[in-house]
Amino acid sequence: MRPMPWRAIATMLVIWFFLIGGSCKGPSREQSVSSASGFRIFVTADPNTIRIAVAPATIGGCSVITAKVFNTNGQLVDGVTVIFTAALGVFVVPGSTTELLGADTKTTINGTATTALCAKTQAGTSVVTATAQDASDTAIVTFF
Repeated sequence: MRPMPWRAIATMLVIWFFLIGGSCKGPSREQSVSSASGFRIFVTADPNTIRIAVAPATIGGCSVITAKVFNTNGQLVDGVTVIFTAALGVFVVPGSTTELLGADTKTTINGTATTALCAKTQAGTSVVTATAQDASDTAIVTFF
């Protein structure tokens, strides 16, 4: 009688574990509800890297921050108030010289709320948070 190839059996068990046992994934962004209200919110920054202002300018590059708000059925929700916050940079009101330091509030149209985050003279990383009721998501914008 031949001895059993233990190394081969151990290798097969490891492969089986990763193929079968590893297929159970945790909740993904698309599947999990992020709040008690049932809203899910996803925020993006485009571009996510912008240049700071160089004197004599006081405003550098800007990033378009977009938040999409979904209900429990995955449908975009209209008329939801979205609060955008950022520790670095300023939100700029399009078509004016108004600068909003720290926060901007918008209402969703077709489930989407948009604002502009602009760099001042300080380089760094800004964590931008969009909040709709008790749902929130973040995006990172780098100022250089």
